[in-house]
Amino acid sequence: MWDCASRAVSLRWVDSVRAYFRATTISGFVVAVVIGVTVALLGVPLAVPIALVTFLTCYIPFFGAIFSGAFACLVALGQGGLAKALIVLVVVLVAQNVLQTIMNANMMGDSLRLSPVVVLVVTMLGGIFGGLLGAALAAPTTAFLIRATNRFREAAEDSLP
Repeated sequence: MWDCASRAVSLRWVDSVRAYFRATTISGFVVAVVIGVTVALLGVPLAVPIALVTFLTCYIPFFGAIFSGAFACLVALGQGGLAKALIVLVVVLVAQNVLQTIMNANMMGDSLRLSPVVVLVVTMLGGIFGGLLGAALAAPTTAFLIRATNRFREAAEDSLP
């Protein structure tokens, strides 16, 4: 009975990590498109590389947004001037701090079956105590631990006479 519970728990860990990366990929893609389209509409060159950098850095908690945002703003500043750079900065801040945060919390919450508030809190705590890796793995680990505890509790109750 315990062996079956252990196997189920291992599979749930894999499912939790997949759900985290699926939510991060979708929200990162949406944010990259928003920023890329904005840059293209402003006539700033390198819209596709800016969108690509934005998408690829979405997997790096906290610092990825800073890096990609700085990249987009510096390209806009160098090629379009201060006014275009400020517009890009506002779009980057709204897209990465509002849009991506809300999308990530909701999608991870749905796919991991956690409250979006729990996802936000554990991600912040994971970042504080575990750095980048802690922030990235906090939500799937929390979901895994909750489900593992429930599964082992059910197995223990089933083994009682």
